[in-house]
Amino acid sequence: MRLSTFSSAALLAAQVASAIELNVDSYDSIKAAAKTVAKDLANGFWDPFSVNGVPYPRYYWWLHGAILGAFVDYWAFTGDDTYNSNVTVGWLRGVSPSLDLQPDEQSFSEGNDDQGFWSIMSMDATERVFPESEGQKEMNAGFLEITQTVQNLQANRWDDTNCGGGLRWQINPANTGYTYKNTISNGLFFQMNARLAKYTKNSTYADWAEKTYKWLRATKIITDDYYINDGASIPDCTKFTDLRWTYNYGTLLAGCAAMYNFTNQDPYWKQQIDSILKSTYATFFDPESGAIKEIQCQDSNTCNSDQPSFKAYLVRWMGYTAQVAPYTYNDIMPRLRKNAQLAAATCTGQPGGTACGLKWNIGPQWDGMYGLGEQLAAMEVIQNIAPFVAPAGKTGNIVNSDQGTSKSNPGGMGTRAGVHDRNAKYLPYRLTNYDITTADRAGAAIITLLVIGSFASGHAPILLVALSSSIELSPPNIETPSGHAIMSLYLEAASILQSPQTTSLKSIIYNPSTPFKSPQPKLYALIVETLKFQDILKEVVENAGILQLERKLTPLLSILLTHDLLLARSGIAASNGPLKDAITRHKARLNAEFTRARIRRGHADVKALADAVNAEHVRESEDGVTTTSTGLTTFNPRWIRVNTLKMSLDEALQSPTFREFDEVSGMTDMFFFNTVQKHYHRKAEMLPDIFAIHPSHDVVSSELYKSGAIILQSAASCLPAIMLNPPVGATVVDGCAAPGNKTTHLAALVGVTGKVFAVERDRRRAEVLEKMTGKAGTEKIVKVLRATDFTTIGEGHEAWSARYLLLDPSCSGSGILQRIDWDISKLSLPRIPDKSSKGPSRKRKRGGLDEGSNAELPGDQQGGQQPSDDAEVLEQDANKERLQSLADFQLAIVLHAFSFPNATRITYSTCSIHAEENEGVVVRALSSETAKTRGWTVQSREENPLAPWHRRGILEEFSSLDADEEERKRVAKGCVRVNRTDSLGGGFFVVCFVRNAGEELRLDGGTKFGSSSSSSSSNHTGAVERSLEKDEGSCGEMQDDEEWHGIPDDANTNQTALAVAAATEGSTALKKRKKPKRGAQDNMAANAVANRRFQKKRGKGWS
Repeated sequence: MRLSTFSSAALLAAQVASAIELNVDSYDSIKAAAKTVAKDLANGFWDPFSVNGVPYPRYYWWLHGAILGAFVDYWAFTGDDTYNSNVTVGWLRGVSPSLDLQPDEQSFSEGNDDQGFWSIMSMDATERVFPESEGQKEMNAGFLEITQTVQNLQANRWDDTNCGGGLRWQINPANTGYTYKNTISNGLFFQMNARLAKYTKNSTYADWAEKTYKWLRATKIITDDYYINDGASIPDCTKFTDLRWTYNYGTLLAGCAAMYNFTNQDPYWKQQIDSILKSTYATFFDPESGAIKEIQCQDSNTCNSDQPSFKAYLVRWMGYTAQVAPYTYNDIMPRLRKNAQLAAATCTGQPGGTACGLKWNIGPQWDGMYGLGEQLAAMEVIQNIAPFVAPAGKTGNIVNSDQGTSKSNPGGMGTRAGVHDRNAKYLPYRLTNYDITTADRAGAAIITLLVIGSFASGHAPILLVALSSSIELSPPNIETPSGHAIMSLYLEAASILQSPQTTSLKSIIYNPSTPFKSPQPKLYALIVETLKFQDILKEVVENAGILQLERKLTPLLSILLTHDLLLARSGIAASNGPLKDAITRHKARLNAEFTRARIRRGHADVKALADAVNAEHVRESEDGVTTTSTGLTTFNPRWIRVNTLKMSLDEALQSPTFREFDEVSGMTDMFFFNTVQKHYHRKAEMLPDIFAIHPSHDVVSSELYKSGAIILQSAASCLPAIMLNPPVGATVVDGCAAPGNKTTHLAALVGVTGKVFAVERDRRRAEVLEKMTGKAGTEKIVKVLRATDFTTIGEGHEAWSARYLLLDPSCSGSGILQRIDWDISKLSLPRIPDKSSKGPSRKRKRGGLDEGSNAELPGDQQGGQQPSDDAEVLEQDANKERLQSLADFQLAIVLHAFSFPNATRITYSTCSIHAEENEGVVVRALSSETAKTRGWTVQSREENPLAPWHRRGILEEFSSLDADEEERKRVAKGCVRVNRTDSLGGGFFVVCFVRNAGEELRLDGGTKFGSSSSSSSSNHTGAVERSLEKDEGSCGEMQDDEEWHGIPDDANTNQTALAVAAATEGSTALKKRKKPKRGAQDNMAANAVANRRFQKKRGKGWS
């Protein structure tokens, strides 16, 4: 999830607004509150016409099913049918021509849990007797028959081979998670069967429900004390993911309630209900406020885009339980009523002054969190108390088949026959080409097409089509609402610009899995050109005052449309429509302001302005040569590491792939020969088994690459393993392993007699890690610790006795070359009138210890200080609050590593240029009680294999280190910095911590030395790496070209945020650091000798 975090001023302004008024004893008050929240949810996050139904890629398709279920309940509880037609449209969009809730756009990536959420929505509609349109019935897309179809399909996927039963998380064997059996997939299957049994009175469904639930109990996914794990891994499901999520508890509770109802109050199911409720209250209900908390991520602000919505399903299914197992009413309802009041009290946020927060436990205030999940949860908790205070007949009851109207088809299997055969009857209504007839054509009843308001936070608008309760679908080729189709170019551009950036802009737009409707070149050009001209566009829009006059426009859309109006040759790429009209009616005013802005900048015409703007921006050619406005030229080759487990460097260079390559003497030579003759390479002399080639060469299709004999990995990314320098046969922990470049590098260094524990918290990234380590032939060396949080490793764990640790945690990614060109997070938007603006940021320039050496410098600047454009990035990316939270997380990782009882060497690295994440973390780590108690310090430069490298840590950043000047210089020189202009693949930082363990070593796992610090770190970081979005929130590596033909080395996640108390332990009263003991000095001397031997084969210099 992307949390829209507002400034202090905005947050304060939000608190002044009145919360949604809610009297939990008044049905009218409940309806009014639910209506307000429902409107905000629909306006901000629901587009039933789109492929995903929700703003993608921030949110995913399964959440569309969750929204539909919420609006089914909304209609049932309030009688308001405003959104019913949109529910029907969204439902038919998800049913798909194959009538199995597997639309083509989702069928590859869809999991059993995704399909399960949609089937629970259809079960809601069945039991609530939600109206079915005639067209829906003709297509055999009734709610009950589709639910039965999904039940049949999922029953056929039941897997007795592994773990004695259960559904796998994923349907497609190629997808990450196929080897995992998660609770939510099986819990939804259980609930669906239980509710089908209750509704149809068919005991076959009851048998499946009982079988599923008792399997969950037998495997201990549901523990004996009724704490519910997230899932378990095959083949035997003995390794659990020990995470507690509200929705897992909720789905099992609802299923048990349905079985209790079906079995005429069987005591077994009553016991299950009571036990799950007791565990739910103990786990998620705050003892002080009574508020429900998502304990894994809420307090640490690390919830991803899915998790804020989990509370919505818990409260929905608690309300369901109170209806079908009425004895629970007195237990459940007071808690729901309390949470409804608490949730409503948070609904004072922006946009609109009624946005609801995530943290219901902090009192009557908004927490600054705004998203789909927050709105959905507030809506559900408010409306689920309605049935118990409504007048008789005012709300839809939960009925069985004797009162229901949806058609049954217990043998339904859909129409997906091998290659997705189409249901011929469905084809004319296919929603990929969905069009709505006008009132004078086929009698449809469109009310209006609304573009929903502008968000203060810059969110893109969502198209909401409000229809009458009777909807008609028309065949393709009927004219769409004016401008709707082409206007998606601007809507999609706005959606990209308001989403978190985790990779390059080009990667976002040209990702084949991203279903953009607009042509990708046009989308990319529009965003890039708008970013380039953003300053003048912002000025023009503000001075023209159009945001004050056109409330349909958002600041994002205003500058996108204004760009094309004023600067694009063909103008706005859309036919007439409300958005285009909102701009073009002010064309004269915008042109006048544009002319004034151009003249103020001293440009005679538009061409002169464009030339000046283009000159200000970094340009990178296909040949890998980057030139900035200052004239600085850098060279970005393709770096290759030879996997010495499969072949040597000489063998690789003599292979057919590289046999025709000649070696050049300097890096720059590679870029200035005839472009037809690009067969040149350059060895990295200080980095064994690594060389560079011109980026135009295609090595991905070579046999060496396909077999894992060579690995595309930047030279900078190779530094940590080389700096760690583990001996052959050593045991090493890679604490933040995925996607695996550094892991396989470590494996090559320790050899077949060594052991590498690769720790990865995120299950999906762990799948990538296993793929990469397998391709590299490291299966006997590397053990992947799937779904393992590094900070939870402690005494008794097999990795606890390791001596060497490599840490490369999540960072800002400010050193990554791909992010130089277009950082969309820094887009400057026009101000909404009457909003105050912030002052300009102050530019701060820093330089590191750059000692002279004979190393070759890019641009042939021998012995001199090369110009740097890093100051530009520092100015653009210096979000102090975000950097601080990242640094806190990074520090927690380091402090936990310090507590490993036998550890003697630890490398810490980032692909960041920010001192807060680099030298700042080093200072705080060395100042901690754990470092002082256990004797940790920074390895001296002369002791390390990277000693010849000239660029060192920034001395001024160590001024707060409690040590004398010589020690501070020694520590600074022990740090290695790489600038983005050094041609090593990006900006980078790495340091090696060392200690002399002496007699403390305990190879059996040792004592829990420093356990207090370890515990503190673990407590604060246990929920940090929870998100699963395009690989957000996981420790990672620097982003290189590509991994294994298209898997990005996705390291630059920037959503991690937490506060670590242990990080400042001992920092307020720092004592002077003691000199190393005699034993430590001896150990350092021995390391120096070993490293001199290590360097001997590397030669001198660096390329």
